[in-house]
Amino acid sequence: QMLGLESVGKFGDAESPGLGRLVSFEEEGGIEAEELAGLVKERLGCSSVRVYGNAMIEKAAVVGGDGKDFIIPAESVGAGALITGDAGYNDAEEAAERGFVVIEAGHYHTEFPVCLTLANIIEELGLEAEVFESCPYTNI
Repeated sequence: QMLGLESVGKFGDAESPGLGRLVSFEEEGGIEAEELAGLVKERLGCSSVRVYGNAMIEKAAVVGGDGKDFIIPAESVGAGALITGDAGYNDAEEAAERGFVVIEAGHYHTEFPVCLTLANIIEELGLEAEVFESCPYTNI
């Protein structure tokens, strides 16, 4: 939702089969990896993102936090890219060598939006919720 993209399906790994979301791009031919990375950076408020690989992407997989275990499951459901917090240098580089794009936006920026959603759910139940914005790192 924070990315302004609509889920068209779910995917996951063996331990979390429906955790990730799939999104598609209706533009003819898809969206270029760097353009998608720019969208992720802007919408999540990141000072930077890492992009491994370069391709036109018609379908992407999204999972917050540490997403390295979701690279192969994302590829297996037809995604051309994975948007995640962290994927690990070697895993992301190997994926890029196969033609699969990995976009890393950082743990904080991919997990914090969930805190806001959970706070809203808690408040709808009549309870108090307070969310602290406390990103532990700075990109310089």
